[in-house]
This record gives sequence, C-alpha cells and structure tokens, in this order.
Amino acid sequence: MEIFYRNIAGKRHFVKIGTFPTITLDSARKSASELSFQIASGNDPVQKKMHAKFEIENTAQNYLDGIYSTVLQKQEKWERN
Repeated sequence: MEIFYRNIAGKRHFVKIGTFPTITLDSARKSASELSFQIASGNDPVQKKMHAKFEIENTAQNYLDGIYSTVLQKQEKWERN
C-alpha cells in the first residue's frame, strides 16, 4: 500500500505504508490520511526521511572519525617509544 504525491518542484514520490498481512486496512487508511494531511500542510515525507538518513550517516561518520583519530594518536605514541 502506497501513497503517490508530487512535491513542490513537481517531482513524483511515493511513500510505502506497509503490506497487507502486516498492516490492517483500517491502519493503512489512518496512515494514508495522516500522510495526506502532512503533504497538504507542505511537509515532504520523502525529504524528511532523506534528511533523517543523512543525520544518522553524518553522526556515524563523526563517531568513526573520532575513534580513528584516537587510534592514530595511540599508534604514533607507540611508534615513538
């Protein structure tokens, strides 16, 4: 079950609500209604999801960069001794 819409730029997007056995028809209708309201209010669910994904990737990258710099510093200390 999906909702199709066009964003402000006119690009067509779709949001997947779920599949039949895992989501009831009433739940799908309720989700579709909520998403339709958000879209009509000017919110773009796909853009919001992409932004959240970027935030997670950015946080993970910063974390790994911090660990990697600590490992390099320790390695340099060991090489000096």
